[in-house]
Amino acid sequence: MAASTGILLAAGAITFGNEWIHNPAHPNWKIPVATLAISVIFAGIEHIPGAAPFAVGVAAIALVGTLLGSFTPGVPSPASQLISFINGGK
Repeated sequence: MAASTGILLAAGAITFGNEWIHNPAHPNWKIPVATLAISVIFAGIEHIPGAAPFAVGVAAIALVGTLLGSFTPGVPSPASQLISFINGGK
């Protein structure tokens, strides 16, 4: 498994789970498909000599963006939900 694959799969799983929690009747199946596709692409990029640090860096940025950003209107980011939970829903 490539070094960036685990990071990208974690980002995809967090995004899919977060959207599924907010809309369990209609999960967004585009997220797992896109996650698998980008993981394969990044694994290929890592085979280019000298490109492995780039692929891992961009994957890490994607993970941080997943945790801090809100991509779907009406679905808060996982970080803001965690902060709200810790503060007792305030």
